Amino acid sequence: MTSKHLTVAIVDDQPLMRETSRTMVGMFGYDIHSEATNGEDFLDQLAKGQSLPDICLLDISMPVKDGFETAMELRAHYPEIRILAYSLGASPDQIQKIKQCGAHGFLPKEGNPGRWAEAFDQVRAV
Repeated sequence: MTSKHLTVAIVDDQPLMRETSRTMVGMFGYDIHSEATNGEDFLDQLAKGQSLPDICLLDISMPVKDGFETAMELRAHYPEIRILAYSLGASPDQIQKIKQCGAHGFLPKEGNPGRWAEAFDQVRAV
């Protein structure tokens, strides 16, 4: 990815976590592309011709369409989007599964700002 202002889509069903994510994304100098409350919502936005984000910050556990299903659809239809999955208290099996579904990285929601920065750097480098 180039040094242009990268755009990030936040897909999370928790309003407080979306707010926290907006703050963190802004701290790193990225622009917010869009927000969605679940995977189906986000995929609908993309299908309507919305421009693509550079990175999708994707919660694993959401109603309607979870992060696993969403990651697989993103990989199949929008492979240029880098997926950074995140979750609170994810098990090692869940982390492995989301990566197998197409995520380029994983971030624990409870991570400190330094951990968030590392995770975004890793996903950008993919």
